[in-house]
Amino acid sequence: MFFLSVYLPLLTFGNETASTLLFPFITTLDKVQLQWLIFDRATLFFALSLVTFIMLLTSLLLWQSSIIMNQYFPGLKQKYHIVALSVSIFIICLCIPSWQETEKLLWWNTAFRFYILIVLPLIIFLIGVRRKRLS
Repeated sequence: MFFLSVYLPLLTFGNETASTLLFPFITTLDKVQLQWLIFDRATLFFALSLVTFIMLLTSLLLWQSSIIMNQYFPGLKQKYHIVALSVSIFIICLCIPSWQETEKLLWWNTAFRFYILIVLPLIIFLIGVRRKRLS
């Protein structure tokens, strides 16, 4: 993205004109009719936001998984846990043959997600009510 934001105005207007513009990348996107999806400003913002969110979510899940693994294997450093998790997740993802298989896996996972969403909070609530009565 940095490469595009610098070189698109330079290649469109030239060095002399692009250096005088206040926002050369936005001016380039407004002046040149690019029909590609990624160069639309609103789409570009949403795409970058989505990629940023996915990267943050993935890094958080990887960090949480490495913390859990560190409880079970305390002898290894955390960075080795992260590398092992990343490699194993990558290999598992390579074993998925098609999008239909991915949809089937998500369908199988639905019951477990509903269990976590409904049953688990209900059980925790009931345990809390029981403890409150006992004390």
